[in-house]
Amino acid sequence: MNPRRLLAVSRKELIHILRDPRSLGMGIAIPLLLLVLFGYALSLDVDEVPLLVWDQSHTPQSREIVSRFTGSRYFSVKGQPSSYHDIERALDTGDALMGLVIPSGLGRPEAGRPTSLQLLVDGSDASTAAIAIGYAEGVVRGYGLDTSIEALRRAGTRAAVRPLDVRSRVLFNEDLESRNYIIPGLIAVIMMVIAALLTSLTVAKEWESGTMEQLVSTPLKGPELILGKLLPYVGIGMLDVLLSVLMGQFVFHVPLRGSVPLLFGMAAIFLVGALSLGMLISIVTKSQLLASQLAMVATFLPAFLLSGFMYDIDNMPRAVQLITLAVPARYFVALLKGIYLKGVGPGRPRLRGGSARDLRGGHAGPGHLQVQEEAGVTPMLERIKRMLIKEFIQILRDPRMKGVLVLMPIVQAMVFGYAVSTDVSNVRTALFDLDSTVESRELVARFVDSGWFRIVERVDTDARAQDLLDRGRCVPSSG
Repeated sequence: MNPRRLLAVSRKELIHILRDPRSLGMGIAIPLLLLVLFGYALSLDVDEVPLLVWDQSHTPQSREIVSRFTGSRYFSVKGQPSSYHDIERALDTGDALMGLVIPSGLGRPEAGRPTSLQLLVDGSDASTAAIAIGYAEGVVRGYGLDTSIEALRRAGTRAAVRPLDVRSRVLFNEDLESRNYIIPGLIAVIMMVIAALLTSLTVAKEWESGTMEQLVSTPLKGPELILGKLLPYVGIGMLDVLLSVLMGQFVFHVPLRGSVPLLFGMAAIFLVGALSLGMLISIVTKSQLLASQLAMVATFLPAFLLSGFMYDIDNMPRAVQLITLAVPARYFVALLKGIYLKGVGPGRPRLRGGSARDLRGGHAGPGHLQVQEEAGVTPMLERIKRMLIKEFIQILRDPRMKGVLVLMPIVQAMVFGYAVSTDVSNVRTALFDLDSTVESRELVARFVDSGWFRIVERVDTDARAQDLLDRGRCVPSSG
């Protein structure tokens, strides 16, 4: 390999990029635009749930319950209806997500018959509805616990045992801000998509412009051509990573607790793989249109759905989980989240457009418009009809385009259908039982039988539990 020829190809490709504002904009402006759009628009936080409260009791107990919902940051009381019809109408129109009905018997329960509250929830968004129900049950459960203890105290029961409660301690993302979780993964997804799109057009453009034959006739070798075209885009990709990290730090205020050199070193390795994938697509297709479409399908769907960025891989079917092993973004997303949130570093190595002709046609002058008006609408429709027939014939003659139009929608439907799930189940749990009594074993059995938790390991030291947590192997539980 001749370094002189390699640098000559890199210089030629860099000149092409600088002379083409569209390529430069795709390489720098689009990643920043996507980061801003996704960063502000994409949020998994469920706060200020619009709530309607129908208080049929009007007692001090019911007012205490309403005040607890009002004082919670998770709910926003929008009104107090007087009938079920008002609640149903608010749920239908989207003015409220949940309706709370407090029966008239609250505060005066019959002997042996506990008082129940009713929740009416809009379940069109299953994930949000489940989270809101959990919040509401937590508020009601806290009220019931406090009233039970207060009743025992008034009855003079001094030796009453306080009911079992859970005291949670959140690690790595103490405020449970979804932005701290989304931005690092979003950087990996955007870099994967943009890198493949950039290089997917390079070789195809040479074939379509007719300059590939000239390159083949030169002493230039294949590896020199490929590496020479990759080097400028590696530099652009690293610039994108730098700008994304700066935006995450100063615009979205996401904490960067790990090693910055490790982040950029792993990003360089990841970019080389993503750029090589785009180069492979460009070499195989030899068409800019087909290459861009195939690059988008081959990078965006796997990076967004199968990387663990938005949806937990453990909740996917086993076959889909095996497919995720071949998605590079899966490992880079886990690495970025570890660096940003867990402080992973060397001292803590725990890793897991249209053509110019189309533009000229779109900016026609007044004279051209006047000629069209004089010619009438019928000739214009006839020309559009002929163009559609021509494009349809070209699609039928090109087996690759037929594959894109037929197979890609089927693949996308299957991937979305099986991979996209907001259900939280099979939560990996490490058990640290400090009690080892009949009661603790009963509690563990309830966790196992619930179907929501999966005991991955029974640990006997805090160090082992912390190690599993750092590696992302589990969500720890102690008893």
